[in-house]
Amino acid sequence: MNIASFRPAYGQNVNQNPAQQLQQRAQEEHQRRYQARLSEVISHENAHASAGGRFAGAPVIEADPHTGIVNGHVPIRMDFGATADEAEKNSAIIAAAACAPGFANMSGADKNVYFAARSTGPQLAAKRRHQEQQQLQQQAMMNPFAQPLIPPKPGQNPFAS
Repeated sequence: MNIASFRPAYGQNVNQNPAQQLQQRAQEEHQRRYQARLSEVISHENAHASAGGRFAGAPVIEADPHTGIVNGHVPIRMDFGATADEAEKNSAIIAAAACAPGFANMSGADKNVYFAARSTGPQLAAKRRHQEQQQLQQQAMMNPFAQPLIPPKPGQNPFAS
């Protein structure tokens, strides 16, 4: 027989019986899995917060080292803005924040936010564009001789003829 087979492993307590050694290994494995899950959740929630910009709150991580349960979320403010352009832009940012960790890693809540942003934003944009057109038509009816105000293009002198 080889004498090395009777030596305890590095870091193993010589005074532990086999049951204690097994329990220690199980605790170490539990801790390793817990730390891996914690890192995964932190990375996932940070991706949401980073992509969400001003619409995202700070990541909230809920972790219980005894049970190994780790969850997290990032509050997202569903603000679509006041104009049609803002509604389109903001809905795209919110949808990007929801799927920032990747489509394969989206939770149920991530999917809900994504689909809400993708459907609500364009609907609001269309509604606001319609309202803006109605306002322009009403203004034109009130003063048929007025020229519509067209903003100058970037770099163009509005006073040059």
